[in-house]
Amino acid sequence: MTTVLFVLECVMKIVIKGFIVNGDDSYFKSNWNKMDFTIALISSFSFLDLPESYEVVKVLRLLRILRPLRLVHRLPYMKISIESIIQAVPQFFNLLSIFFLSLLLFSILGTTFFKGRFA
Repeated sequence: MTTVLFVLECVMKIVIKGFIVNGDDSYFKSNWNKMDFTIALISSFSFLDLPESYEVVKVLRLLRILRPLRLVHRLPYMKISIESIIQAVPQFFNLLSIFFLSLLLFSILGTTFFKGRFA
């Protein structure tokens, strides 16, 4: 039932705003709307009567867990926090690389200093 409501919402927004070419307010100009459309499209595959043997169907049904991300679009404070987490990912990888380089350095130093004394 919720899939029908999500698809209906997407269709209504596309009719009201236009799909792509209606200027800056078009439906597909917003990344959040792209995500909503993708989730609604993936969720609508559950209505198709496809055999379970198709691996693609299993993967697409697994992607339905992205449905709660649609709620982020409606809550502005959640939207801000998700966008700031996404912006922090590159800095996190920099910090992670420094951590692993220092871990490598100390493991080499420990191997050099102790030379198997505890084995």
